[in-house]
Amino acid sequence: MVTRPGIQELIGGATNREFDIVVAEALDRLSRDQADTATIYKILAFHDVQIITLSEGEVDTMHIGFKGVMNEMFLRDLARKTRRGQAGVIKSGRSAGGHCYGYDIVKGEQNGIYQINEAQAEQVREIMRLYVEGVSPRAIAARLNERGIEAPRGGEWRGSTINGQKHAGNGILNNELYIGRRIWNRRHKVTDPITGKKRMRANPESDWVITNVPELRIVDDELWHSVKRKQSTVSAKRGGAKRPNRLLSGLLECGKCGGPMSIVSQDRYGCSARKEKGTCDNSKTIMAKSLEERVLAGLKKTLLHPDAQRAAAKEFHEELVRRQAAEGGERLRLEKDIAEAGRRIDRIVDAIADGLASNTMKQKLLDLEAQKAANIATLAALGESPVVTLHPQSGTLYAELVGALAEVVSDPSPDADEVRSILRKVINRIVLQPQQDQGDYGISIKGDLAALLSQDGQSTFMMGAGVGFEPTTFRL
Repeated sequence: MVTRPGIQELIGGATNREFDIVVAEALDRLSRDQADTATIYKILAFHDVQIITLSEGEVDTMHIGFKGVMNEMFLRDLARKTRRGQAGVIKSGRSAGGHCYGYDIVKGEQNGIYQINEAQAEQVREIMRLYVEGVSPRAIAARLNERGIEAPRGGEWRGSTINGQKHAGNGILNNELYIGRRIWNRRHKVTDPITGKKRMRANPESDWVITNVPELRIVDDELWHSVKRKQSTVSAKRGGAKRPNRLLSGLLECGKCGGPMSIVSQDRYGCSARKEKGTCDNSKTIMAKSLEERVLAGLKKTLLHPDAQRAAAKEFHEELVRRQAAEGGERLRLEKDIAEAGRRIDRIVDAIADGLASNTMKQKLLDLEAQKAANIATLAALGESPVVTLHPQSGTLYAELVGALAEVVSDPSPDADEVRSILRKVINRIVLQPQQDQGDYGISIKGDLAALLSQDGQSTFMMGAGVGFEPTTFRL
């Protein structure tokens, strides 16, 4: 549902009471996902909107249950049939996918048959030769963009287009079709149920379908093996270790071209588009540590404003109330369970006294006594129910915590991981605008954090070239 704007519009219309009835050809026109079908039905029913289809008539909960299952089964069966059809296409020597750089697809009766595109094939060989000579994928991409050569999917080349992922067999340097070996079914798609986005997962090698197509070879063995040796050398130099995640990684945006900013040299952020594609003239870089210190200093300054402290104190108090309410509910449940166990124990004891004892009854008595004792111990551990009051030193504690923000986010402990995760969730992006008259960056932070810290709900606040935020921008 997340990725279907039509369904979102339908739900919005129902919420706004724009209609009373939804008409469709069949229930599967709304969704073939069982959970989504039920959700759509429940939302529409809540807003008194009927669903009527030509196939089922007026839709009720029985249709949702039975037809929802059938529609989802149909979709899964269709996926299996499609995969079988694709496997047959591959075994017949044709392509089951789309375009592949270096080849053209023959139209007509031989639909799906590849033929070599000589101009692109020569480009593939040149890329591999440059890589073997020591030119990095990013530098190769920049050269191709300077010459105006179109990338495989149109637009501009990137380092990742060339480098790809060795384990996935993608990217110019890893495509085995270039040596006359077609591999299909390496990976399969799954849908994230929360975001609706497609994810790729690896299939076991036993599921791969491999066919030899020597007529499609465009790279000789010598060049191919040279590329593989070079990749192994580069991998060994990196030690196979991933670069450690940084607090601001993935959040930075170049104010000049709108592209991402990443580590472009040792511990310095710069424009990725300039390094990867050579299409941006923003040559300024900034030390990662310096940038993090400026952002954290600005956050500390803003979070220590009296309004922010009052908001934190209020939320802290409300959280205490919520926890005490939950604890009170647990206390009440334990007391009820203890009382009920006592009554059942009394009944069993009376029955035994009347001569109705049995092994089963005796075991039940022992179980109830053990359960009652465990609940009494748990209740005692909860202690007396305290009166919820605001800690007299909560303001001081808050100030100390905020003051130690920089130390906290650099701590390797799990608690610090949670703090870093929270900060990253409430910051959508940080725009670094190169300053013409200074050798530095102006910084704009966009996202929920900005709105959270701003009384007027603005979702952007600015930082000047110096440490800290511009106070007038916050309106705090």
